[in-house]
Amino acid sequence: MSAAFDPRHRSAEINRWEVYWDGRRAIALSALAAFLLTFIVCAFVPKQFTAADRVAINIRPGSTGIGDFAVLASELANQSVNFVTADAVVNPAANELGISPGQLRSEISVGTVNAENVLDIRVTDGGPAEVLKKVHTITKYFVEYMGARYS
Repeated sequence: MSAAFDPRHRSAEINRWEVYWDGRRAIALSALAAFLLTFIVCAFVPKQFTAADRVAINIRPGSTGIGDFAVLASELANQSVNFVTADAVVNPAANELGISPGQLRSEISVGTVNAENVLDIRVTDGGPAEVLKKVHTITKYFVEYMGARYS
């Protein structure tokens, strides 16, 4: 019987500690690679910030009944969603901000809050200071437009 087939002779001993540490190194390197990949991807994704203003649409008491105020205010709020992005609101706001009306209009999203008489005006852009200034400027010109239209 040759030495290669002798069960008492082991040519390659398995070192359990070496296998243990090789496994730990593989796990650590995998975790490091995942972290670095995530960091690199996040570094190149543009950051987006959103700011919002809420505007309540109210109807002054007149000849209609109390229940009609809520219905009229809700209907006016639904119609006003389109006014926020109208030229009469966006153009002066864009001029004040020094950007094109098309760019500003593309950053605006408007909706009503829970189908109530509250408008939710949102602006999404790349910086926190810029979005605050833009949303406040849009809201200012919207309120002026609505005041002139319905006073």
